Amino acid sequence: MNISITGRHLEVTPSLKEYVQKKVEKVKYYFEHIINVHVILEVRKLMHCAEVTILSDEKTFFCEVSSNDMYESIDLLFGKIERQIRRNKEKYSHRKAKSLASNFAPQTDNKESENLVITKVKEVAPKPMTEHEAILQLSLNNHNFEIFNEEKEAMIESIALKEDNIYALIQRNSGKWFKRQIKLESDEMVEIDQSDYSIDYIQMSDAIGQIKHSDKYLIFHDPEVNSLNILYYRKDQSLGLLTSGGTL
Repeated sequence: MNISITGRHLEVTPSLKEYVQKKVEKVKYYFEHIINVHVILEVRKLMHCAEVTILSDEKTFFCEVSSNDMYESIDLLFGKIERQIRRNKEKYSHRKAKSLASNFAPQTDNKESENLVITKVKEVAPKPMTEHEAILQLSLNNHNFEIFNEEKEAMIESIALKEDNIYALIQRNSGKWFKRQIKLESDEMVEIDQSDYSIDYIQMSDAIGQIKHSDKYLIFHDPEVNSLNILYYRKDQSLGLLTSGGTL
């Protein structure tokens, strides 16, 4: 197993390096088949940010967090990545048991959904920001989704997403979801359409079965872990998952 630690705008001191390595050893307890671990520690706008990418022989795990203290960020980071790995192991065990049981049941034509594999998982805490800030964030980055909490009403979770040259805001108000299509003109938001939106409350296995009917992505709420999730197709036609990780 290879461990690399990168510092951005800060020095990775021996104590920080040792602290990270101890956390990695704990992760190995839950997941043996780790090939590479890359940790990035960064000070950005007075916040101490930490992210980790863990590559195994079958799957890649990713997580990032930020706080006011780097050691606290490292604790939060590895706490979240451990939960990701544990959930993955539990789901794998469930699928294995289900697969064994299916050997004694009539076969059905479900090859299309069985071939869909999640190859990237990113767990994020919804960021406190305005809808305008979320759209601008997408315009400046190469990712297509942002899960955030509106600054004035932090309990209302929202999603900003990029669709070609159009942006969209998917938000909940009084228990009802709706979608607003947005254009950016000179960094100002211009709303071009608004419609009702439906988010299913389903588990991950059902979401994988449903996304084959979608061209790009599926937004759903997993009641089992109480998380808002975006399941999407990657360039290689495998699946990626962006999840709030049960923080909502």
